[in-house]
Amino acid sequence: MNRSLQTVNNPPASHRDYFNHLAPVWDTMVSREPNLESYMNKFGVQQGDVVMDIGAGTGRLTTILQHLVGPGGQVIAIDISEQMLTVGKNIHSAENCQWSCADVCRLPFRDNFTDKVICYSVFPHIKQPLTALQEIYRISSPGGRVLILHSCCSRKLNQFHAKLNGIVCFDRLPASRDLAVLLEKAGFAQIKAVENPEIYWVEAVKN
Repeated sequence: MNRSLQTVNNPPASHRDYFNHLAPVWDTMVSREPNLESYMNKFGVQQGDVVMDIGAGTGRLTTILQHLVGPGGQVIAIDISEQMLTVGKNIHSAENCQWSCADVCRLPFRDNFTDKVICYSVFPHIKQPLTALQEIYRISSPGGRVLILHSCCSRKLNQFHAKLNGIVCFDRLPASRDLAVLLEKAGFAQIKAVENPEIYWVEAVKN
């Protein structure tokens, strides 16, 4: 399980402030997921893809994606915390990556822009999940795919969040079957969901 969201004294009132506060020490707090690259291979990230990394933070997944898409592809690292992105840009530099401080519910990108969108360890922190999925649908190209991924099931993650103080203690990941319903409402099809104590994997395709 991701143990990054530890207790913060006098926690900030907004998600942006919360993660800005943690940005300088984030990489000392986050548990590394050793299977991330194999997960991205399984999802089908390949050379030449345009991939959006939602909730990129300091870029741990971003740097894997940069390698997989190669010089002919592009990775767009999105996060609501400008401090997280600043740390990420200082650590990971590559010409095939764009860093953008933005809200997933109001993405500053044109329609049909990306081949793949990945939301890794971020979905519980999105306050308007259906609006976010509709935005992801909009910027995805026809046949484009989205993956919502966590390193544990919703029950374990929600129990973990509930023990924290501050704004993130209210953040909840829906059960995979409920997320599948939201994806369908947003327009996605070919929805596949796997949820067990070790993984939460929900993917879908834009028709």
